[in-house]
Amino acid sequence: MIKTPTKQLNPQSSILNPISPGFTLIEVLIAVAILSIGLLAVSLTTGEAIRNTNYLQGKTIAHIVAQNTIAAALSKQISTPMIGATQTGSAEMLNQNWNYKITLSDSTLNGVKMLQVKASLSGQPDVSDTVTDFVYQNAKGEVVLWR
Repeated sequence: MIKTPTKQLNPQSSILNPISPGFTLIEVLIAVAILSIGLLAVSLTTGEAIRNTNYLQGKTIAHIVAQNTIAAALSKQISTPMIGATQTGSAEMLNQNWNYKITLSDSTLNGVKMLQVKASLSGQPDVSDTVTDFVYQNAKGEVVLWR
């Protein structure tokens, strides 16, 4: 049997870089660029999530202030305006001052009135929410929720 010589490959050599088995500078730069783009996207998304959280927190507190104002009006802690008129006031919630505007108007149902309260953070009118409820005057002359 005749043996033919076989060519042995050097495991240290590479077709692309016969000198060293490491990464080239261009490969490292491309990897860093891709990583930078990914981190920038994560950073922008996180910033947007924080802004949305702050906005929704303000809107939630404004909603609670508006609901509390309706409850105060129905329990006669504050007066309700005449039909078609608007009444303003302020309240404190979570160490912040909130302004509210109460409007009472007619609805399409006979005897039922629409009570609308808009609450907004003092100095920041874009942080606001409006709550609408329907009320009527019962036999005792009290303004109560229409359910």
